[in-house]
Amino acid sequence: MREQETSAAYEAACRELRQFFEYLEPMVTPETAAGIAATEQAMRDMEREFTFFSELDITDLVIAETLREPKDLLREGKLLGFTYRGRTVYPSFQFDPKTGMIREAVPLLLSVAAEYQIPSKELAQWLCDPSGYLSGDRPVDHLHDIGRVVEAAKDHYGVVW
Repeated sequence: MREQETSAAYEAACRELRQFFEYLEPMVTPETAAGIAATEQAMRDMEREFTFFSELDITDLVIAETLREPKDLLREGKLLGFTYRGRTVYPSFQFDPKTGMIREAVPLLLSVAAEYQIPSKELAQWLCDPSGYLSGDRPVDHLHDIGRVVEAAKDHYGVVW
C-alpha cells in the first residue's frame, strides 16, 4: 500500500510540475532543472544523515557556550545555518558530538566561504560531498582536522580556471 501511495504522490507532483512548465517563460533548460533536482536531493540526503536543528533546538546550547544568540552567531559568520523549506536550519555536523560545542573549523570555513562569496547552503553541500582535495573523502568527515579541511576549502573555492 505504501508503494502505491508514493507512486500516486509522485505522479501528482509530476503533473503539477508539467503545469508549472507550461506557463514558464523563458523555459528552464533541462540542465537547470536537473541541477535544481540534484540540489534538492543533496539537501534531503544531508538532512537524513545529519539532523537539521532549528534555532530553538540549539539556543540553550549556543548561549551556554558563547553567551550569544544563534542568530547573532549566524550573522557574524560563526555558525553555519541556511534557509531550507522556508526556515533557518543548522546542520548537526557543526557541533562536536561529545561536547556539543561548535567545532573550531566552522567559523574558519565560513570565513573562507565569505571571502569567495559562497552561500552557506553551498558550503554545507560541499562539506557533505567527496572532495578531490581530501583524497575523495568528504570534508565533513575531517572537521576535526581543522587545518586540512580549511585548506581544502581554500583550494576548492580559490581555484581559477
